[in-house]
Amino acid sequence: MVDDFNNVAQGQSIEVDFIVAERRVCMLRFIIMLILLIGGLGSLLEAKLLFAKRQVTEPDNKWSAREQLWRRIGYSLCAIDFIIAGFINF
Repeated sequence: MVDDFNNVAQGQSIEVDFIVAERRVCMLRFIIMLILLIGGLGSLLEAKLLFAKRQVTEPDNKWSAREQLWRRIGYSLCAIDFIIAGFINF
């Protein structure tokens, strides 16, 4: 009888440990996604601000190489964030 109780108690402990580990992984995934989202949107905002400042002095209505680089970085980070959010389950 005591052995049965110990086996059940150990089994529940393993389940609790698994749930705690699963929550930690989900929290880590959320933090990574949040950092990627902030970085991506910040890069896109930086590109837009550089473009707007430059258009005041040089109104050519084209993205410069530096602005294109910021845009590509921003869209790439947002795409990676989207892939992690939708297709990768930890």
